[in-house]
Amino acid sequence: MLAFGPKIQDTLLALCGHASITGEEGPLCDALEELLHRFVGKTRCLRVDNNLLVELITDQSLPRLILAGHLDTVKAAHAEPPRIADGRVFGAGASDMKAGLAIMLHLLQEALSGVSRRYNLQIIFYSGEEGPYLENKLHEVFEAFGDRLRGAHGAICLEPSDNELQCGCLGGFHARVTFAGKSCHSARPWQGRNAIFTALPFLQRLEQRVPAHADIDGLRYTSVLVPTQVSANLEKGRRNSVPAEFMVNVNGRVRPDQTFEEVLAELERLVAGEGTIEVVDQFSSAPTLVGHELAQSLLAAGARGPAAKGAYTDVSIFAKHGI
Repeated sequence: MLAFGPKIQDTLLALCGHASITGEEGPLCDALEELLHRFVGKTRCLRVDNNLLVELITDQSLPRLILAGHLDTVKAAHAEPPRIADGRVFGAGASDMKAGLAIMLHLLQEALSGVSRRYNLQIIFYSGEEGPYLENKLHEVFEAFGDRLRGAHGAICLEPSDNELQCGCLGGFHARVTFAGKSCHSARPWQGRNAIFTALPFLQRLEQRVPAHADIDGLRYTSVLVPTQVSANLEKGRRNSVPAEFMVNVNGRVRPDQTFEEVLAELERLVAGEGTIEVVDQFSSAPTLVGHELAQSLLAAGARGPAAKGAYTDVSIFAKHGI
C-alpha cells in the first residue's frame, strides 16, 4: 500500500518502490488511486486507463492551476532498492520524475489541510511520457477530460530542473533518411554499390552543420539536426554482404520561433536528393510565456532562472490546448 511519508523524501522512496517502466504503469496507478480515494474521495479522483485527474475545486472565484507529472520511467541500469545516501535519494525514476510526483502529493496534502490558496488545483498523473509522442497518454487525458482542463490559468510540468524555471520547449521530429545501393558479396564489392558509402557525403554535411541559436524573450533556444541511429539492410544478416540499403535516423529540434517545415526543409537540402526522407515522429514546440503572471510568481518565490527548456517537454501538449 502506498502512503504519504512524514517527509517528501519518504514519499519519494515509497514511489520509487513501485516499478513503473513505460507500458507497465498500472500497479503504480492502482496504488495512487487507492491512496487518493482515501484522502480526497472517489468523486474528486477521476481515472482513464492508467491516468488520474485529481480536482480540488473549493472556490469558483479562484483560477485553476494544473500540476502534471508522468508515472513512467525508463528502465533502470541497475536494479537496486531505493535508498537515501549522502543526502540524495537513489532509485528508479527518483529524478525523472517521481520527485515531482512526491511534491504534487504533498502540495495536495497541504491544500487539503486548509492552507490558504491562490488557485483551485487540478493534478494529473499520466503514463507513457518516456515513449513515442503519439503514445503519450496525456493525449488520452485531454480526450477524456479536456472540457474540465481547458481554460486553466496555467500548467506546470514538474520535470527535474534543479529548481530552475525552464520556459517553453523545443519541438522536433525523427526522420529516417534512407540511402540505396546494390547488394553483392563483400569479396567482390565492384559488383554492387555500397549504400554506406552513398550516405557518407550526407553525414559529412550533417557533421558540418552549425547549431542554429536564437534568443526569444531573452532566452536562448537551439535548433539541431543530429544522427542518432544507423542500420544497414543486410541480406539474412550476413556480415559478408554489401548492404543495398543504409538508414540514418535524424533527430531534428525546432525552436519556438520556427516551424516544423522550416527545419525539415533544411534536412532536405542536406540530403540533396541522395536519399529518401520519412518522418516517423513529430512533436510541437511551446512558447516561452516567461512574462506570464504564473512564471513571474514562481521566480518571485525563489525559483532560479528563467532559462530556455533545451529539449521537448509536455508543456507543448498543454499549449496545443490553449493552456
